[in-house]
Amino acid sequence: MGVSAKFITILQSMYGSARFSVKIRDGCISDPVASETGVLQGEQLSPLLFLLYIADIPEAMLRTDIHAPTLAGKDVPCLFYADDDAAMATSALGLQRHLNAMSEYCREWGMTVNVDKTKIVTFEKSKRKGQHRWTYNGKRVEQVKEFKYLGVTLSRNGKWDRHLENVSAQGLRLLPSLSRFMFTHSNIAVSVMLYLFDTLVAPVLLYGCELWAWTDKPDKIDRVARRFYKKILRLPSSVSDIGVELLLGRVSLGEIAKARALKFLLRIPTLPQERLMQQAALLQGDYLERDRPCWLKAAKDDLEANGLGHLWRRKVENIPAAVALYKERLCDQSFQTQIAHASTMSSTKDYATLKTAYGMDPLLSRCCSSQLRRLYCLIMMNNPGSYVSRPAIGMTCVLCNQVINNVFIHRILQCPRKRAARQNHETDRWFVSLQTAPQDDKVITLKRKVLNQNTLEQIERDFFDE
Repeated sequence: MGVSAKFITILQSMYGSARFSVKIRDGCISDPVASETGVLQGEQLSPLLFLLYIADIPEAMLRTDIHAPTLAGKDVPCLFYADDDAAMATSALGLQRHLNAMSEYCREWGMTVNVDKTKIVTFEKSKRKGQHRWTYNGKRVEQVKEFKYLGVTLSRNGKWDRHLENVSAQGLRLLPSLSRFMFTHSNIAVSVMLYLFDTLVAPVLLYGCELWAWTDKPDKIDRVARRFYKKILRLPSSVSDIGVELLLGRVSLGEIAKARALKFLLRIPTLPQERLMQQAALLQGDYLERDRPCWLKAAKDDLEANGLGHLWRRKVENIPAAVALYKERLCDQSFQTQIAHASTMSSTKDYATLKTAYGMDPLLSRCCSSQLRRLYCLIMMNNPGSYVSRPAIGMTCVLCNQVINNVFIHRILQCPRKRAARQNHETDRWFVSLQTAPQDDKVITLKRKVLNQNTLEQIERDFFDE
């Protein structure tokens, strides 16, 4: 290995005098105990020393006919990440031989396996679980339908539904702490709250998205994101999901997942030829030539649908630029889909005519009052019901002489002469909405919520009486 005798002597000295203590209650520390097994905890060389110690496990496994799967003509008996071992075989007999070989190896080199944490998953199309029995040192190993390996839930049917359910549940557990922060800092900018979501929650929801982005729909994780968006704007759950995404300028997390998957795909050709990922990509290429469903075929179809079919055929020099272009195409396509859906819904069709470009609504980005943000969103998200109409009064406010586009929005959110009314009025008690008159003139309408006894005339006096 090219290691000098002096270095080995230093290691022997380090481990020959290794001691550890245990800190118990009240800050008491136990007497030192000699460390005679394992590597030193927290020492920089420990991971490397452990990897060197177990480096020959694959070779030891292949000494027995364990029916190991092959990749590009090479047997792959197991996959290691630190001390996590994923043993693989193409038959029940081969897996039992693998367990027996591992038992002999561990006995020879003084290691133990936690059988209680060891699980077996058989990947097969049949819905019936095979009636097999595997043992390790005479103790039965449990067979399960799914298993979490390195944070990714692997299901026996090869689908990602359970993984998406698990990451969605993890994301939901993070929302209460963010919600408390939002209600404590109610006047914080919307962009800051979205940044917190993208930093703290989105990575959890998108974990392992490179595997499923092109093959599964992200409905479960999108529900978590939309729930958070409505909390940001303090909107009821009944408000349209598409309308909220249009207001905030957000796209489905599935589009973000596809962009990350493309970055992963474009990095594969840059890997050394001996890497398993490179060999797996070559095998996917063979499936693609035979028109068999696979991950690479789903990627190819999606890229071609977005006019970027050339990206998967050759090595890309500027990967960040290619990913940015792909993400831009996805966002534009998602925006057009959102507008098309919003135009067919009574609660969002008016706002769909006003929304001309992808991005957060300018008024939302400038408004730091949570109550006014909520009221503005309810203005945009029209709800069916009986309304009392009030026509617009021109393009210039008669109170402040500012040029305006919408008298109602100006009075409720902007007019300096109505600042006192905005501060004193209980805006959360009212639903406000926009409708289009038959003569194509904008008509502002107001609907009173049934939760209090105030009259419509009181609102009109507060904001519209000159």
